Amino acid sequence: MTRSTPALLIMTILFCSLAAAAEYHVTTSGSDSNAGSATRPWRTIAKAANSARAGDTVIIHGGTYSFDRAFVANSGTSTARITFAAASGQSPVIQANEFGINGRQWIVVRGLTFRGPKKLPTNWRDVPTRIIDDASVRIVPSESWTTREAKVRRKYRTFMGMLDQWKSNQTKGISVNGSHNIVLSGNTVSHHTAGILISGGSRNLTIENNTLRYCQHGIQSFASGSTSTQDSRISGNTCEQCWDHGIFLYGDALRVTVSGNRCRNNAVNGIGIQDGARDCVVRGNRIEHGGYYSETMRAPGASAISAFALGTGCVIDGNYCAYQQDLTLFDGNGIIVDTSRNPAKVCNNVCYRNMGSGITQTMSPGCVIVNNTCAENGWNTTHAYNGVGIRFARTADVNAVVANNILYLNRRGGVMGADLFRQSRIDCNLYTLVGGTPMLRNGYSAGFMTLDAVRSATSYEDRGRVGDPRFANAGAADYRLGSGSAAEGVADKGLATATDCDGRRRDAAPDLGAFERVGSAGITTPANGAYRIDFKPAAAASVSGWLADVGAGYGSRGGGLSYGWSTSVSGDARERNLSSDQLRDTLLQIQRTAANPRWEMALPNGSYRVRLVCGDPANIDSVYRMQVEGRTLVDGVPTSANRFVEGTVTVQVSDGRLTLTSGSGARNNKVCFVEITRLP
Repeated sequence: MTRSTPALLIMTILFCSLAAAAEYHVTTSGSDSNAGSATRPWRTIAKAANSARAGDTVIIHGGTYSFDRAFVANSGTSTARITFAAASGQSPVIQANEFGINGRQWIVVRGLTFRGPKKLPTNWRDVPTRIIDDASVRIVPSESWTTREAKVRRKYRTFMGMLDQWKSNQTKGISVNGSHNIVLSGNTVSHHTAGILISGGSRNLTIENNTLRYCQHGIQSFASGSTSTQDSRISGNTCEQCWDHGIFLYGDALRVTVSGNRCRNNAVNGIGIQDGARDCVVRGNRIEHGGYYSETMRAPGASAISAFALGTGCVIDGNYCAYQQDLTLFDGNGIIVDTSRNPAKVCNNVCYRNMGSGITQTMSPGCVIVNNTCAENGWNTTHAYNGVGIRFARTADVNAVVANNILYLNRRGGVMGADLFRQSRIDCNLYTLVGGTPMLRNGYSAGFMTLDAVRSATSYEDRGRVGDPRFANAGAADYRLGSGSAAEGVADKGLATATDCDGRRRDAAPDLGAFERVGSAGITTPANGAYRIDFKPAAAASVSGWLADVGAGYGSRGGGLSYGWSTSVSGDARERNLSSDQLRDTLLQIQRTAANPRWEMALPNGSYRVRLVCGDPANIDSVYRMQVEGRTLVDGVPTSANRFVEGTVTVQVSDGRLTLTSGSGARNNKVCFVEITRLP
């Protein structure tokens, strides 16, 4: 009898595993009776979804694929995922009511466009334009919805009719239910009720670098009485023109991180976490220009970040929240913690030029509000009291800690509390007041106009101060601290956050506000007037005068500099050992495993000249298309005679970060180095 040796058995298993993995193709001219090969492709997404097994990759070619619903039939494994991806350089459109992943594991969906059946009204104009159909109607937000709804529908007939359509016959671009280890990356989803819907306790999800628009909710988790999702990451996504939330965690989300997303020009809220979310972190997001249709809400009140009925352990950290509107005047906050018995920590946020207050706590005792910068809130408001830096809206809002914040030129004053005297601590805050506004106000009283008045009437602000934070450029919304800032080195160290809004570690004598100032001796001086970044593997030799980027996620790099990628691409760094020019011999192959990662560098607002070189001394298998701040920077195809493509353009930074992204139609982008020069 023949016996199999262990080595032979292992080789047999490995051979069978490799043999089982396949690459399948789908084209609009194929046939489902074909083998699914590149030369004999399938015709439908349903055929691919039913057929793909562990280790298989389904390549979907350009064209439009129309159907009702399709569901992935099989699961991958940790070492053999099932991948659905767009063909390189092509933009297939999946026009359907739902592409579903139900009870499956180890699935990747990358680089596809999902377009739903919902239709915009013919007279629609994108937010921030607000369509008012009957300007004679006056909405009183405190009126019962029973009678108010008819008025809302008259005033906002176009929007409400559109919202009815989005809510009826609900559709989902991509749904993930009861699944785990799923990656959704670099997809574009539009015209759906929910762009991406997560439910059924799905866990270990990575939802990154997707673009969601024209949806009721861009990304939504949902559950009733159970956990919607857990141990998941939602990062680097862009959510715009959504009718309710850009990102909405609803129903006991557990240990979910929402980071590095951009939510802008949404009708009501930017990011919402609600109903029992526990140990969730909302960090480093940018939420701007929302709330334009807040009068249409059944329960009025729109904020850039809305945290409602939280569970324990939630943190809202390092976000930019700006230009939030609310015509009801109820809210319009940068951040609100609402009806939460469990306190949240709100820290390192920059809340500026919101119509309401920078940070509001309502029916939510015990929050810790530290190291935030709240500037110029009450923007264009007519409300007599909403429009302060930090607000405690109800008498139940007690036992809060408010420390190390900068409260700068907020229209209605520094801090307002419905029951101001029952807070745990208000201290070490810096006030720069609009003339005639109070530093602290209890309820609707005239308030306390000076530190002496505060200290004589309360136990607060023994270490508080009035002064100028000397922002780098407040007019351009750059709220980093400049030389001689009254905020420098005076924070309560015991309450200060370990790192600041940019991820920079705070000093032994920490600063007030969201940003830790780095003195001129600590800032890396740009070589030849430029920041020069070399994209390279960590082990590759460094080039004198150049800063290294090894593909790590965005964060502090020392010397006062913060830069990096929306998702790590360090595994895709290469050194070819073929070129005598070390800068061109190393590269990051940024589209190899991440669909469209974004690179950012924290910089003061202003004009910059940017030069980027793309290429690979070993291969010419790319279409190089890169953008900076939304403008074309590099656009070209390498040849054997010229393996590198470069571009130079001048751009304006207006949000404190310079951003590089892959352009439409890019294939296998590879970046070698970038030079960034500030212009006068």
